[in-house]
Amino acid sequence: MVASQEFDAKLTGSVFKALEEQKCLVDLAAMSRSNLSLLLGSQDAAAALASSLQDVAEVKITPDLALVSLVGRNVARDPAISARAMSALPVAVRMIFHGASDMNLSFVVDARHADAAVGALHRALFAAPAEGERPPQFISASAVAVGEV
Repeated sequence: MVASQEFDAKLTGSVFKALEEQKCLVDLAAMSRSNLSLLLGSQDAAAALASSLQDVAEVKITPDLALVSLVGRNVARDPAISARAMSALPVAVRMIFHGASDMNLSFVVDARHADAAVGALHRALFAAPAEGERPPQFISASAVAVGEV
C-alpha cells in the first residue's frame, strides 16, 4: 500500500492512528517526503486501512507481493554481499529494506516470482565457489525465507 501526498506531522499521525484503529500488522514501512509505503499482513488489512484514510490521503494498494529476506552476519552492512544478492535476483525488486541491525536485507517482489528470487539467492550466496573464487564466508547462521503478504 502506498499513500501519496505531502507528509506532515498531522497526516503521519492520522496514518498511524488508522493503523492502530484497524489493528493492521505492518511488516515493513518506508517513508519519504511525499510517500509512505507499508507492507501489510493481508489484503483485508490494506483495504480497511485505505478506507479509513480515504478522506486524508490518496492510497494505492498493490496486491500479490512477497517479502524475501536475506538474514546473516553483515548482510546489510557489507556492500559485497548486497551487490552479490542484488545482481543474482532474476526478478524486478519493488522495494529494498535494510533492517535496524546489519543482520537483515529484505526485498519486496511480485508473489509469483518469490520462489525464483529465493532460489537465485541460494545459488549466489550458498553454492560452492567456482574455481579460484573465494568461498562465501561472510554468511553465518543464515536463512532465506519468503512469506506472502
